[in-house]
Formats: sequence, C-alpha cells, structure tokens
Amino acid sequence: MMDQLILKNKRKHICLIAYSCAPGHGSEEGVGWGWATGLAKYVNICLITRKNNVKLIEKEILSAKISHISVVGVDLPAWLRFWKRGAKGVMLYHYFWHLLAARTAVKLRKPIPFDLFHHLNFALSWQPCWIALKGKSVCGPLDGVGIIPPKFWPILGLKNSLKEIIRASIIWFGEKIDPFVQRTHNRCNTIIYRTKFIANRFSATKKNNTIIIPDVGLDDQSIKYLIQLSEKKKPKKKIQLIFMGRFVGRKGASLAIMGFAKAKKYLESIELVCIGDGPEKQKLQKLCSHLGISSSVKFTGRLERKKAWAAMTKGDIFLYPSLRDAVATVIIEAMGAGLPIICLDKTG
Repeated sequence: MMDQLILKNKRKHICLIAYSCAPGHGSEEGVGWGWATGLAKYVNICLITRKNNVKLIEKEILSAKISHISVVGVDLPAWLRFWKRGAKGVMLYHYFWHLLAARTAVKLRKPIPFDLFHHLNFALSWQPCWIALKGKSVCGPLDGVGIIPPKFWPILGLKNSLKEIIRASIIWFGEKIDPFVQRTHNRCNTIIYRTKFIANRFSATKKNNTIIIPDVGLDDQSIKYLIQLSEKKKPKKKIQLIFMGRFVGRKGASLAIMGFAKAKKYLESIELVCIGDGPEKQKLQKLCSHLGISSSVKFTGRLERKKAWAAMTKGDIFLYPSLRDAVATVIIEAMGAGLPIICLDKTG
C-alpha cells in the first residue's frame, strides 16, 4: 500500500530518518516535522521515525491534507528501551536506534527506489551516520560538539559537572576512536553543518560537499500567530523577563535567576516568569528563596505550545542563558514575538 502510494508519480524519492518528528511541537520534534513537510513540497518523503510519533503524524497528514509523505515507525525491542529513560543511556539508545532505522530503510528500498537517504536530526559529530553505507546520502544538520566551559561548572554543581566530563569523554571517543564514525561520515555525499564553528572544525578533514544550515525555524503560520499575540499585549506596571525551557543544568535557568536577583537590586519594578519544568525545579525554587526573590519569580510549569507562546508574548525581555545549545527554536519564537533576547556570547 505504502510503496504504491509513493511510486504513483515521477517525483524524486527521499528516505528521511528523523528520530524526533511530531507536528504541533517545538524543539527537535517540530524541526523534524518542518523539514519533512518542507521537503514534501518538492519530493516524495518516506519518513522513518519513532513508533510513538506515527499516530500523531498520520492524524496530521489526514486533517491537514498533506501529500507526498508516508511514515514508518521503528523502535528497539522493549527490553532495550530502558536506555532512553532519563539521560543515562539515551545516547546509547540513539546509537542503536539509528542503526535499526538504517536497516529498515534498506528493506524499504526494495519496493521504493530511493534517490537519496537523509539522516536528519540527532546527527552528531561523534555518532555514525549508518545510512551512508547504504547509498547516496545526506547527513545533518550535524551538531553535538558543544561542551560547557569549565568556568561554568560551579553553577552546574558537582553531579552535572561530572556528567559533562563523561559527555566530553564520549565525544572524544566517538570522534577519535570509533571506526564507524569516520567511515560513515566520509561516505556521506553531503554533510550539512549546523554552524560555521562546527563546519570549520570538521570540513577541512572531509571530502564531502558541505552546507551550513541552522536546523531551527518557524513556519509562516506560527510567525503570524506570534505576531498577533504580541499585538494584543497590554501595558504593565512591571517589566517582565521570560525564561522558557527545561529545568536542567545545561539550560542555565539558575544563571537567569542569579542575574535577575542582581538586576532586582537596581530595578524594583521587574519580575521573572519561568516557563517549563524539569528535574531541577525544586533546586531553582530553593535558589529563589535563598536570594530573597521568590515573590518576584513565577513558575508556570510545563505548558502546551500555544499557551507557552501566550505566556511568552506577555513578556518584555527573553533570557536565553543556555550553556551549551548553539541554536534553538525558542530563540526564533521569541524573535517572532518581538522580544529582545539576552544570551551568552558562548552559545546563544
């Protein structure tokens, strides 16, 4: 059924491997779906993603009448899925999931003559692009080399600092030792790099065609929606600062709170709204209490995307203190809402 649907016209056929891909989401999921729908305007897309994304994607394809996309869900066996619970084994899970996805793509190639394979998201400098061994391929936007500078480790705390050291060791092993990484990356016909920094680091040692494309963006409808929300903003007595993201060490929420506390000493009429949730929420609330600013900091919890946008557009300044992420969808969203952005010179 699926192969008959894809083969019914003379469009080029691309097999798109996107671990994270879901309509109506931000971050990796939204970016993956944006690439899939964008490419489907010009070519036939066979989308390989995680099984738990399939129903949502199929529902969106039907309701929005999207053509030229078919979806296939793959997952590791149930007894191996414990790796992706929490952060401890998720990198290992991604490693083997992409190997399984590549094998699935090869099986699908028999009924569907793919013109190109594209390993889209979770394309990391220190993990193999398995599909490159199977045919003409594109990998990227490639990322994964960001390491939090040691001078920020005291902010992270001992536990998160140790995690960062382990992560740096894994990246070094993948880039320098893992034989599959160099072999598969060198076999890619084209590598898309996320930033100039990453391109400069790797392109000199590779013979691939290279392109620099940040892997974040918003569709026209989302931008129009954010503009409409911002136009409805009502004047407030206090200046509202916004932080939006997961409450984990690398997102820098504690840095935002400490910076806000210093600003509060000089400007009484400001408040901070933290949109999101995560394992460090209680730690951040204790930090607010310790700094004596609890009454000026509001934690909204995790909000559905449009509700999060509504809360964000009520603000006046957006804080992006991420210690590692180079480019993020939330920056584009804040810009769409007309908010000036304060970020670190290191990443944001």
